[in-house]
Amino acid sequence: AAARTELRVVDVVADPGIGKSRLLHEFSNRMSTEEVIVLSGNCSPSGKETPFLPFIEVVRGAFLLNAGEAPDVVAAKLETGLKSLGRNAAEDLGLVLNLLGLTPPERSLVGLDGLLIGLRTRDLLLSLLAARAAMSPLALLIEDLHWIDSASEELVDKIVRDDANLKALVLLTYRPEYRPAWAPCANVTELPLEPLPALQVRRIVAARLGVAEVPDALAKAIADRADGNALFAEEIVAFLVERDALRVTGGTVGFEESRVAAALPSSVESLLAARVDQLFPAQRALLQAASAIGRRFDPGVLATVTGRNDTEVALAEIASLGLVRASETGGDYEFKHTLVRDALYQSLLSEPRAALHEKVAAEIEARNHNRLAEAAEDLAYHYRRTDRFDKAFAFSAMAASKSLGLYALEEADPHFAAALALLDRLPDCASDEQVADLLADFTHYANLVIRLRTILDVMTRLGPRLDRLGDHPAVVQARHQHALALIWSGRYAEARKAQAALLAMASRLGDARSVAYALLSEIHVTTIVAPYSSEAFEELTERALTAARPLNDSYLQNFLRFVISWEHLHRGWMDRAKIIADEAIADGRRRDDPRSLGFGLDLKAWIANICDDPQEGMSLSEAAVRLARTPFDRLTAQAALTFAEVLLRRPRAYERARDLFQDRANAGDHWRKNSIEGGLGIAMVLRGDIAQGLKRIEKSAADRERDGYHRMSIWLWLLSADVQNDILASPERPP
Repeated sequence: AAARTELRVVDVVADPGIGKSRLLHEFSNRMSTEEVIVLSGNCSPSGKETPFLPFIEVVRGAFLLNAGEAPDVVAAKLETGLKSLGRNAAEDLGLVLNLLGLTPPERSLVGLDGLLIGLRTRDLLLSLLAARAAMSPLALLIEDLHWIDSASEELVDKIVRDDANLKALVLLTYRPEYRPAWAPCANVTELPLEPLPALQVRRIVAARLGVAEVPDALAKAIADRADGNALFAEEIVAFLVERDALRVTGGTVGFEESRVAAALPSSVESLLAARVDQLFPAQRALLQAASAIGRRFDPGVLATVTGRNDTEVALAEIASLGLVRASETGGDYEFKHTLVRDALYQSLLSEPRAALHEKVAAEIEARNHNRLAEAAEDLAYHYRRTDRFDKAFAFSAMAASKSLGLYALEEADPHFAAALALLDRLPDCASDEQVADLLADFTHYANLVIRLRTILDVMTRLGPRLDRLGDHPAVVQARHQHALALIWSGRYAEARKAQAALLAMASRLGDARSVAYALLSEIHVTTIVAPYSSEAFEELTERALTAARPLNDSYLQNFLRFVISWEHLHRGWMDRAKIIADEAIADGRRRDDPRSLGFGLDLKAWIANICDDPQEGMSLSEAAVRLARTPFDRLTAQAALTFAEVLLRRPRAYERARDLFQDRANAGDHWRKNSIEGGLGIAMVLRGDIAQGLKRIEKSAADRERDGYHRMSIWLWLLSADVQNDILASPERPP
């Protein structure tokens, strides 16, 4: 009752087989009689690479979407449902369709990059749940959080901490080894399910056998072996019946104690393996094929994979054995427990297993021929377990791009890794154009998470494929990110050479997007290694802004502002840098774009630090750190914050500067390492290590001069002079 007016969260925690799913099943049945809307989502081992998987199931349930429905039918249902929830903007429809892997309406997501789409998708999902809960009592059930994807975990965390203002009952199940980010939390009641006592096991045995009484010796033997595990107890009974170790006649159980003792398996895994071995060959083959599909499976897919036209009848027969059951939603079947599915799957030899995966993948692909992105993760999963390396690459790349487009970076990572590994193993599994498309996405992703060495390594290995392809928009995108990675890695001469080739290619292609991205990296690279004259820089800036303006590309516009303002800082044009930073802040607030807002705050923080206002610099950079949504943004803001803390002589400022410097040096991130090295030298001076502090600043200046970053070298020499002047002007030595 309280959940009708406030948030209530219950964490159901138990080992496999204790009864988490059974508890939620009984709860759902009870709620359906009390006019409570129950929305549920499941996590799975293979679903950890699918962003928002349980929430996709929640959306499908909330909007009554059925498997295999045509995209226009899905769109119509969503549009009607969104309007009923007070969300009728074209962007909302586009976000939900994009989440489902379907094509959003034209221009519904215009101006949004993957980061903004991902953030707004997260906000929309929470808003939809809150709106649905406001209409009628709502229970949200998410099962098996030990397999949850990180994007969904982030949403659950917001719900649990009541950031979503959701008035509902939320039930979450997971195994004890999972440690939720929200624990402990005042909103949460933890409900650990303990192993069942012997009396409860006895009742399970009686119910399974359909009798009123169970002989004491039999009840004790099963209870001792099951050790309180409900699944194990049920499976033991089924196993003993199948082995004819016990019989039920006229409501009475007959058994031989010695025979039961000899037949009892040592573990639930060995029991399930034995039950699989006892199936008729046709039953075992059918369930093995189903196990290749997953814990939940479509009988239609199974029929095609096995070539049987009696699948439904056969499954109904097998259901009586307690191994599978009809799903509560839709026409699917599911294994009674994931351990049942695992036992069947592990009984397959490698070649038959791969053949089944290929058949499953082919059927899923055929069923989703006009919406492959919707099934990309499933197709990647199955094809990666076959020798269809071309398909495995294509769908791994598609799944990676899809995750990147939802700003689900952790989910994108294994798909990128799989695609790159396939290229290393069998280069001919993809065309040069496919490689270029992959690298355009991968280098963007890797720069967001600052994996600079990985970019350089991958581009060294696969760069010749891009050269062979020649002028192509995807090559421009990959080379653009590569040039940035080179400059941030301190490989300035290589960056300049790569940038010159990139600019020439973009000019030959002539399309606005290629030109705009090439000009963006031209500004950033030349800021470091080959500054333009003031007039030439003004002309370059105008060309870049003109090319970017009609594209409505938020990533491009945000980063373009950043690199232009960064150049202004290098030229000492503080007022002009501040104007651009203010524009970024205003635009970020207007468009609800935390990246634009964060970039603006970070730039103003550096301006404040340079202009001897570290208090303002600290305040601004703290706000930028809070807003940061990518590792790139967070560490960029952290460098400004650390510099301000050093200037303000904050406690442990030296240690934080030292640790950040070392961390960035270890990562090969010279751009942020260089930005903090002067601050580290100042921190050493302020803690009394004057000679070593000055030596560090001056060594850094000499290193930057040698590397070719002359502007940074000059700034560091000036910093050294300022520090020495301050020391001479001070009436006492620094503490």
